Amino acid sequence: AAVASELVEQLGPALAPFCVLLLVPLMGRMSDPVDRTREMATKSFAALVPLLPLARGRAPPATLTAAQRQRSESDGTFLEALLDNSKVEDFVLPFECRRVLRPYQQEGVNWLAFLRRFKLHGALCDDMGLGKTLQSTCILAATVVERRRAGLPFLPALVVCPPTLVGHWAHEINEYVAESTLKPLEYHGSPADRAALRPRIERGDADVVIMSYDSLRADADALLTNRSWCYCILDEGHAIRNPKSRITQAVKRVRAENRLLLSGTPIQNDVVELWSLFDFLMPGFLGTEKEFRRAYGVAAARSAAAKKGGGLTEQGALATGRLHKQVMPFVMRRTKDEVLKDLPPKIIQDVYVDLSPMQKRLYDAFEGSAAKTDVEAVVKGAGGVEAGGGAEGGSGGGTAHVFQALQYLRKLCSPPRLVTPPDDKNKSKSKSAGAGLGARVAEAYSPKFRALKQILLDCGVGVDKVVTEPDPEGEFRTAAGGGAGHRGLIF
Repeated sequence: AAVASELVEQLGPALAPFCVLLLVPLMGRMSDPVDRTREMATKSFAALVPLLPLARGRAPPATLTAAQRQRSESDGTFLEALLDNSKVEDFVLPFECRRVLRPYQQEGVNWLAFLRRFKLHGALCDDMGLGKTLQSTCILAATVVERRRAGLPFLPALVVCPPTLVGHWAHEINEYVAESTLKPLEYHGSPADRAALRPRIERGDADVVIMSYDSLRADADALLTNRSWCYCILDEGHAIRNPKSRITQAVKRVRAENRLLLSGTPIQNDVVELWSLFDFLMPGFLGTEKEFRRAYGVAAARSAAAKKGGGLTEQGALATGRLHKQVMPFVMRRTKDEVLKDLPPKIIQDVYVDLSPMQKRLYDAFEGSAAKTDVEAVVKGAGGVEAGGGAEGGSGGGTAHVFQALQYLRKLCSPPRLVTPPDDKNKSKSKSAGAGLGARVAEAYSPKFRALKQILLDCGVGVDKVVTEPDPEGEFRTAAGGGAGHRGLIF
């Protein structure tokens, strides 16, 4: 590792003809127990990966010995697969999967098995709906089964995800594989509930432990001290984009032989966040945070400018291009239009609804309030209140006030009763009082909810039979023919 580090520093791009011979040995040192050796190997590996395209298709240098030429050819086959996912050999699942993998899903599993075989780590960033959970479950189950058959010490797998997906992961795992193959444990609940679950982890009652980022942060000392995992998967991996957050710091304490990050968006698009994500996957691969910002600071600034309508300068584009060459072998990204050619094009429809009378009154009241003036001042950068201000200098209170106003508007545009709950403390038992309360509730009902309900009914979602009588909350048409098998996803 020390020799390779010195060669990379002294020769740089001139090493392109020899990078094939250097990369594979360096990979073996990237997991070295000595920190300094691991750091040198990782940095050298990161510097040589972008040179691989220059070496593709070239004959080995004439100065190599016969043994070196043979190793160059065998290592070159492996590195070719690293650059081109389609050249990775098929991976046969060592268990019975209850789903037939689509071709692109099989390619994803092949790629994950390829990374695992060579102790590399990566990010699966397929579009939402392409089966990232299925592909991840396959490589998890394969790892657990292979370790069990080889008689290796038991190591559970860890899945960290948003709290709303803990139950979803357990359900999907049970749908895809038998419990005898991969037994999940949902680690959630109150602190007492989670403490009661920890002995089950200690006993090895579960092959895969599923928990939220908040649970991992809260119980990091109890869960991560002197414990290793065979796999660690981060679902919605952008949760660790801020390297200084407590969640990110807890996640990076996880010791796992294999690490995988899942995201429905291309992570390489945000240069600023990329370092933190790869610091979890392969610590040191992108250098320290300070070195990364110094090397790609221009790219980061220009990327931010591009989002605001600017554009990448030539310097920024070159820096971004170098970074992409370095990280793309470890990122798999497929979009729906690339892999599902038989699907019709996506149809986007905007549905507009009118404000309810109550919403109109509340919006009119907000228009004449001081809160609106404060919000406008922040948006325009005036008034001495900045969105990122803290408590120092007296700006914290103003900022909090503005965010409260924005939160108020957010609630108001959905159900207005979130900001004006019905006052039923003094409800009368008389019929007239009950009717008056019902009128106020109906007035507070969200027009967006009404529109959503109609859309779902028109799509056949939630309709068990044809209903001809009018809906008591309004005039809703029902979809003819029922809605068996129809599903909707709402954000």
